[in-house]
Amino acid sequence: MSNRDTLFGWIKNEICPYGQFSDYVQITANSDSSSRTNVNLYSHDYCYHITCTEDSNYLGISYSCRKPRAGEDWTRGNDLPDGLFNRKTWEKIKSAIIKNEFVRIAKSRRNELGMGFETPEIAKKTMRDLFTFQKMKCWTKIPDEFIETQN
Repeated sequence: MSNRDTLFGWIKNEICPYGQFSDYVQITANSDSSSRTNVNLYSHDYCYHITCTEDSNYLGISYSCRKPRAGEDWTRGNDLPDGLFNRKTWEKIKSAIIKNEFVRIAKSRRNELGMGFETPEIAKKTMRDLFTFQKMKCWTKIPDEFIETQN
């Protein structure tokens, strides 16, 4: 099996939702070499460019933002893992894509104090604040679990 066929199998079976390869993968033309395969995968914010070769047994990935930042007329990008065409390199590439897609959770009062209070002191302070907001008519609805703990 060629490296190209192996790569397509990995993408189809491990990344594409429901194995729908043609709906999620763009194969780009490459005029400089017939032994090189270029594939693009898209997420909401990024385009991932995967390259594999037959002759040098190479597998690598880079990514670029799909739109420029405000005031810039270029898109940012970076290289991700590369190496010999093998399963180990492929696993590093998948991990890099996942890590790149994660976003940091905003530290908000609701996250900090929401359904799982970090400490009893924070929980008590939050409930006092909720009742204060309600009295000031800043907050009209308080979740039932807060009201039950105040009675």
